[in-house]
Formats: sequence, C-alpha cells, structure tokens
Amino acid sequence: MISTIRRVKVSALITKREKQKRGFTMIELLAVLVILGIIMVIAVPSVVGYLQDSKQKYYEQLEDSVMTAGKEYFSDHRSLLPRENGQIYSVDIADLVTDGYTSDVLDSDGNGTCTGEVYVKRLATADFEYNACISCGQVDAAGKREYESTSAFCTNGSTGGIPGWVCDKPKEDPTDDCFMIQIPSSFKVPQCTTVEESAASQGIFLDGVVLNNGEDIGDRVTADTTSVDYKNIGNYKVYYTYKQVLNPSGEKYNFSVNVYDDKAPSDVTITMHTDSTTGEEYSCTTRENCSWTGKDVYITFTANDLSDCGTEGSGVARFMYRYGTNGDWTSVDATRITQADGFDIYQATIVRDTTYDGPIQVKAVDKASSSGASSNLESAVSQAYLLVDQTAPSCVSSGGNPAWINQGTRILTGTCSDANSGCAGNASKEYSADIDSTTESPGTVYDNVGNSTVCPGDQTVRIDKTKPTVSLSVTSQDSRYHTTTANVTVGQSDNLSGVTQMCILLNDNNVSNCSWQNYTNAAQARSTNRGYDGGSVTYYAWTKDAAGNVSNAGSASYTVYRQCSTTYTDWGGWGSCSTNCGNGSQSRSGTKIDSYLKINCGSDSQSQGCSDNSGCPPPSGGGGGSDGGNCCWVDWNNPHGSHGSCVKDICTTWANGVTNQCGSGCSGSHHGWGDEQCVWFNCS
Repeated sequence: MISTIRRVKVSALITKREKQKRGFTMIELLAVLVILGIIMVIAVPSVVGYLQDSKQKYYEQLEDSVMTAGKEYFSDHRSLLPRENGQIYSVDIADLVTDGYTSDVLDSDGNGTCTGEVYVKRLATADFEYNACISCGQVDAAGKREYESTSAFCTNGSTGGIPGWVCDKPKEDPTDDCFMIQIPSSFKVPQCTTVEESAASQGIFLDGVVLNNGEDIGDRVTADTTSVDYKNIGNYKVYYTYKQVLNPSGEKYNFSVNVYDDKAPSDVTITMHTDSTTGEEYSCTTRENCSWTGKDVYITFTANDLSDCGTEGSGVARFMYRYGTNGDWTSVDATRITQADGFDIYQATIVRDTTYDGPIQVKAVDKASSSGASSNLESAVSQAYLLVDQTAPSCVSSGGNPAWINQGTRILTGTCSDANSGCAGNASKEYSADIDSTTESPGTVYDNVGNSTVCPGDQTVRIDKTKPTVSLSVTSQDSRYHTTTANVTVGQSDNLSGVTQMCILLNDNNVSNCSWQNYTNAAQARSTNRGYDGGSVTYYAWTKDAAGNVSNAGSASYTVYRQCSTTYTDWGGWGSCSTNCGNGSQSRSGTKIDSYLKINCGSDSQSQGCSDNSGCPPPSGGGGGSDGGNCCWVDWNNPHGSHGSCVKDICTTWANGVTNQCGSGCSGSHHGWGDEQCVWFNCS
C-alpha cells in the first residue's frame, strides 16, 4: 500500500510539474513527510537493534580477551594461584595492562572506562576455573553502566552471593533464623607478617561478628588464618566457622588477603672479568686499587630477592645501571638462576668495550607491584670502578732531515702520548744503509694495556754512502788538429743523491788539489799549458754527489799538434827560361806555410824545363812564321815579356804578351797566341 501511494504521488507530481512548471503543493509535501515517517518507524528499531547486538558481541569478545590475559598472568605467577580447593584469587585488569599482558581495555567508544578483575578458582580436580568480570562505560543517572558482565559467576559476586545481599529481614517466625557473619574486607599483608599482625597495624578488627537477621547476637568468630602462608607472596583466604553457617555461595565465610613483597632486593654484587664472563677476574672497587685494562670487561650483576623470613620474594625483574654518579639509568633484564640449595639468584651481564675512567653504579628492581605492592622496590645502589682503555695512543714522528749524509746514521723518534693508561714508551728507528725516502715512520708506539699506533710516515731520511762514477773524454777544439786548449767533457752516474759537483785537474791526480765547481755535462775548455810542440798531457776528473761522496779519478790523455808537421808551399812565379832560343830550364822559389797555424815553416824551391824562340833570328824568307810573313817583331826590350814575338797587325803601341791584353793606349782585344806567332791581335 505504501509503495502504491508513493508511485501514485510521484507520478502525479511529475505530470503536474511538466504541465504547470511550478513548485510543490502543501498536500504533496505532507504526503512526502508521511512516507518518510513510515520508513523511519520501520528502520530505526532495526538499526538500534543491530547496534546493540554489535556492542554485545564486542564486550563478549573483550571478556574473552581479558580472561586469556589473566590466564597468562597466573601462568607466569603460579605462586599466586589458589592452593586449596574452592579458593578464589583475582588480578585486576589494570595490573594486566601495567604488566604488559594486554593493551588498554577500552569500551565500545574507545574510552578507558573499563574496570574489573579476572578470577581463578581451584576446583576439586586440581584444575582451575577462570572468569572475567568487567564493567564498562560511564555511569548513567540510574547508576548503571553501558555494560556489565552477566555470567552467573559475575552476577553472584566472587563469593557466590548477590552483591549487597545481607540477611537482615525481620523474623517472620521465631524459629526463622537467618545467620550471617560480618567479616573484614580483603586487605594486603606484607610478606613475613602474620595476618593478625598486619590487621592490627592497619586497625582492622579481625574477628567475625555473627548477625541473625541483621542483629548482632554477641557472638564472635575467630578468623582462621591457617591457610595463609604469610612467608610466601600470593592470594589466600581467611575463613570463619560458626555452626553450619555458610555464605550465600555455600562456602564458609571468608575474605581474601594478598601477601605481597614489601622488601627490596638485596644489594647488587658486581663481578667483572676480561674477554668473557669466565675470563680473568678484574677487581676494581675504587680507583685507587684499580688497574687499567685494554680488554672488553664483562660486568655481571647478581642479586637475590629473599624475604626477611628467608623465602623468595617477587623476584628481580631487572637491573638499572649507569656510568658515573649522575647519568641516566639504563635497564637490563635479569635472568633467574635456581641454585642447588633451591634458592634463586638473579643475574645480568653487560659488556664495556669502549674507553672509560669512572664508576659504574647499579641497583636491582623487583616485581613487587605484581604481588600487590603499590610499586616495584629498588635495592640500594652498589658501585664499582672501571679503567678501560681501548683508545690507541697518539704519536708524533721526528728526527727526519731532507739533507743528505754519507756517514753515520739517522735516528727517527716516535713520541707517544696517551691520556688514559699512559704510554709504554717511545718508538725509535735507526737508519745506516743507503736510502732516499720522504715517508719513513719510526715504528709503533704502545700504551700500557697494549693498544698501539703506527707513528706517521712523514719523515725524510736520505743516506748515500755509495761513490758516484765518473767518465772523461778530451777532444780538440779544431777537428783538423789538436789545439793547445782541449774540450774536456765529464760524464757521471749516481744511484741516489745525484752528482752536484765536479773537478778537473791537468797532470795532477791528487783530489785534494781540487777546486770544485757545479757539475755540468757541457764541454769545458781546458788549456794544456803547452805550445804546439807535439807533447802529451793527462786530464784527471772527479765527481761529488749531494751527500759528499767523491768518485774515483777518471783520466784521459791528449797530445798537442806539433807545428809545421803539416805544411803547404806558397810559390812565387817561374823565372825566365835559361835560353831565349831553344830548350832550357827555369826555376821558382816559395815559402812553406803550416797548414793549420798559417805560420812560416821555411823556404822551398822548384825547377822545370822550358823552351824559348824569342831570341832566334827571323826565318829565312822574311815575314816571320807560317802566316806568310805577316808577323811583326816586337822590340826585344818590351818590359811585358812579349819581346821577340811575332805580332800581327801591331798597334801603335806594344802588346802585353803576359796578360793577354792590349797595351796601354790600345783599344781592341788580344785574341791569344798560337805556337810562336799571333793567331791574331786586333789593336787600333
């Protein structure tokens, strides 16, 4: 019917809007509101029911989670489990959160409003029954919370009765007795203290008061504390027996007492060993009786948590230690070790593997809060001393020198410094053999516990005890002959410091007479101190290296050129033929010249045959020679040597028969001679 109405109305609305193009009418709006109201009436209860069901499932799961955490807690603290059948102990969920057995227990809105406990009951079968009773959410005006556990165990309370139930109704029948025993609430008892002593110190009246229908009938019941082992921490029951009166759960009236650890652990014993927990013992209580070590120090803390009556307390949870007297504390978990006598000790070991000079302080922290104490308890602070040096010493190298030496030794020193255990000594290294290095180290320095450092390799050591070698070559300054000044070239080799100086002596092999000069491989012009007499000299040479080593002598001989041993002749002209008509001889003289020195080396002469027809009479037939008598006889006294010659076409002056040129004053040219006559001579 609803859907029909909706379809009709919507269809009508659309039709109307299409036609009239205007807003909704009041009737249409009312119809829509009616439809929405019907939907809400149907939907809201379903949604509310779904939400409530979800919350219920959430809290059921939360109870299971809390109960699991409680089981783990009692599994780790078995001494807190009930020891007699029917006993019921509990742990608060706040303690489960504090001790890390569960995260925060939150209500369905994520707020930390939940409270409650996990109960454990010992059954006759020696098994245990666990129940989690929680209450979550804010308290409303009616005093109720959003959720409270509804199991039979929780609704009847931990004693099985209805919370707040008392037998206080008036008698309807004189024989209608309704007895109950008014007993103290649960309280805590320090370990090794009896329930009676603890109750008295807290002002708690321990006797039970018998009520009948809410009235004190004057009977008092002595508390039965025999089930309480006050020497051992745990939860116990104190029982009351009066006739056959039982509490609403069908048990003897009882209340719980929590025997808790109220004594701090023992002072911590500190033992130390090097390299391992079983290594050499390192005893160091004060700095005055302490010695340095360069090894890792294994520091073992030992404590117990015995009560004043000799029983185990809550146990040591951890050790807190620090280096120094005011540093931050560091925690290390303790390990329980059960000894042959049945008692437990607690230990932890730490390792110091860095340099330290100072005290170490430690204290033990127990688990007293888990036994019901308001907080964990700490022992007094124990202290030992440590002198650990694992820092290498420093070293400064010295003694090097860039200067070369050729005798003795060079000693390098490594000066050690160490701010901790101190230096065992300095390093030293002696050099005596040939070396050329700028990266030498004097060695390694050690501190008093064996840490070491190689000294810097930054020292220069230069030792050269080996003589250099020398070679010598002597050449002339003129490639044709040996001059009196020679070119002397000195060669050398040296494997280390290098040759820096040289010396050259003439005819002297005594190095003491040397005047040293800087070494050069260029030729040196050195006089022989001789003339060109063909004599010989010997040059000696030495080299000296940068370290001062002097080579053995090198030598080379040199012979000077003897003058006039190589000559040539500067000849004069040939003389006149010994005859002027026929064959004769002629001679010439010259000067001997040294081929290289160009000096006069004496005279020289030379002769040869000759012929001359100039003095012969003209041939018969006249005219002169074979040219048909056209010769002209020149004056025999011609100073130019053409006398007696046949000259053709003689010019107005004489011809020069020596130079083959016309005489002075003649133009033209002379064209040579042939045999004893002119070929032709043209002068004008």
